[in-house]
Amino acid sequence: MYRRTFLRLSSISLLTSFLNACQREENDIAFDIEVHSDMETGHILLKAQNYVREEILEKDILIVGAGLAGLSAAHQLRNRDIVVCELGDSIGGSSSSNSHLGISFAEGAHYDMAYPRYFGKEVLEFLEELNIIEFNHFSNLWEFIDKHFTIRKNFQNRFFNQGKYTKEIFGQDDLTSSFFEMLRPFQNKMTLPTRLLDKELHNLNDRSFGDFLKEHLKITNEFLRSVDYNMLDDYGGTSNDVSALAGIHYYKCRPYHDQYVELFSPPQGNAYFTEKMEKGIPRPSLLTNHLVYKIEKAGNRFQVDVIDVKKKKIKQFQVNYVIYAGQKHALKYIMPEDGHLFEENVYAPWIVMNFILRNEVDQTGFWQNEIFSENNNFLGFVDSNTQHAESDQYRILTAYFCFTPNQRKELIEISNAPHALVNKTVQQIEKYFKRPIAKHIEKVYMKVMGHAMPVPVPGFLFKDQNEKRTYQNLIYAGVDNGRLPLLFEAIDSGIEASKIISRRSI
Repeated sequence: MYRRTFLRLSSISLLTSFLNACQREENDIAFDIEVHSDMETGHILLKAQNYVREEILEKDILIVGAGLAGLSAAHQLRNRDIVVCELGDSIGGSSSSNSHLGISFAEGAHYDMAYPRYFGKEVLEFLEELNIIEFNHFSNLWEFIDKHFTIRKNFQNRFFNQGKYTKEIFGQDDLTSSFFEMLRPFQNKMTLPTRLLDKELHNLNDRSFGDFLKEHLKITNEFLRSVDYNMLDDYGGTSNDVSALAGIHYYKCRPYHDQYVELFSPPQGNAYFTEKMEKGIPRPSLLTNHLVYKIEKAGNRFQVDVIDVKKKKIKQFQVNYVIYAGQKHALKYIMPEDGHLFEENVYAPWIVMNFILRNEVDQTGFWQNEIFSENNNFLGFVDSNTQHAESDQYRILTAYFCFTPNQRKELIEISNAPHALVNKTVQQIEKYFKRPIAKHIEKVYMKVMGHAMPVPVPGFLFKDQNEKRTYQNLIYAGVDNGRLPLLFEAIDSGIEASKIISRRSI
């Protein structure tokens, strides 16, 4: 689902109040913009009433969504008669990728880090089976086998604020020291998946991280802005939005301050993991451009209506089990009986913007470039210059934007006319590099995600709605089922869903 538009930087119309784009002097700079959006599902549903219905197909298990959760479940159940239905034109969900002339780039989550041995064994064993990780007895960590995709420590990140560069987003002051000293008792206790956390820590899920900080420290606005940046980057909300448990987990889930923790970032981002899983699943079982829009109980089975978006037809499946690994905000339309289970979920919208540059910008790059700017939605960009190069012809800058839920409607406007946001982002990156880059841009790919990640607000974690589901043969997976929005959590949720089916099938 995408559209293309052509941007001339000499003509910019402002779309929203938070875009404050400036016109350029260059009148001849132009490049192509391709927009992918997951926010047009409603248009498909309106058209579907005229689509032809095909014959009913019999399957054992239908999985909704081919993100990390759906694919990990499918991989566990690959020897069963399964079908996976994915609305997008590629797999991966919020960990998807794209390519330009064969050069890969991430359109969602873009990295992970080495895993401590106290993380959940099911996921660790699965990643080992996929030949992704192996245990390093020297570091006492599960590390990545493809070492050429790890980012060198000296080039991992740089922070930019008001024209100045620093290595870290936090200042070197007493408040920062007190903050990390306060968190030290939580070292080695913040495991993944979060379902394994000691119950004595669960009370931290009941209040905000902002309240927790105010109870223990005399915080400043500058310090809080740094914390909020970290929370937005991983969780889609500020310290006042996310729970204290989520906030503490961010800083203490790995031994960051005691040893070097390997950072793994392939060019395609976390699509690297989904591609590994996909290889183990029978290809005919994976259906992209297939929208599941109705699930109904039919005797002892389920009837599932699916729109084939490309062929403009409706397929009907009769199945014994459903794993719902799609976004739960849509459940109230797809299966109203359980829609109420997830009605309190809060989702952060995201935009990921990939700039394809002819590799003529001679500035040395850092992998992640964290930026404080006047546009609070813009978090910075990842520079492919520090990753394993697939080509020396192009350099790809992947910019990230996090929006608040009440800005979701503005994303529709941006999808329809992305010029202002693209232009403003080019200007922000030029301030960072302190030189023009627009003339080097060949194309821009924009991915708009209206419900990119669930925000772990107070009370969100540990609410596994499988305990309250209406039908025992319909199982929920995904991080929006009471989990942190992290790769390890998503994979674990798929494994857990497959285990429920395996137990019920005995």
